[in-house]
Amino acid sequence: MRPKPDLGSSPTQRAEWSQKARIWVIVSETSLFLLSQIALLVFDHGSPTPWGLGLAAGSAAFTLGLASALLMLLGGVGTFFDRTMHALVYDETTRVHRGSATTAGYWALILTLMAIQLYALFRPLTVIAALHLLFIVGIGVPLMRFAQLEWRAFNG
Repeated sequence: MRPKPDLGSSPTQRAEWSQKARIWVIVSETSLFLLSQIALLVFDHGSPTPWGLGLAAGSAAFTLGLASALLMLLGGVGTFFDRTMHALVYDETTRVHRGSATTAGYWALILTLMAIQLYALFRPLTVIAALHLLFIVGIGVPLMRFAQLEWRAFNG
């Protein structure tokens, strides 16, 4: 990744750097989130052991943080830029990518819900495990789709 531009750089250069930094932040946050949720599914997340409680508490805090990042992404809020930077970073392409990511997340949630219902017909499934699956898909898919589309647009 290129070093952060100095304050004398043009708004276009700062917007380009901000867009690339945003892509890397989204990918790294989502990867960490997916790993933590998979760890909760693999290990006994309901156990009263210190390991189980610590993993559940850390995952809950991380989930809240990532859910807020998802809301900022989908709502286009939370920018710390001036008006010029905001117009350059959140252009029409970004809004289209945000809509595509929302649509992908919606359909992924619908398919996951159908798969959970089908699975529950044959084997018992706890509510906690079902919610973890829904969190994984509902938060992970839109963020990864947005990062994928932004990366493609950034690299031309």
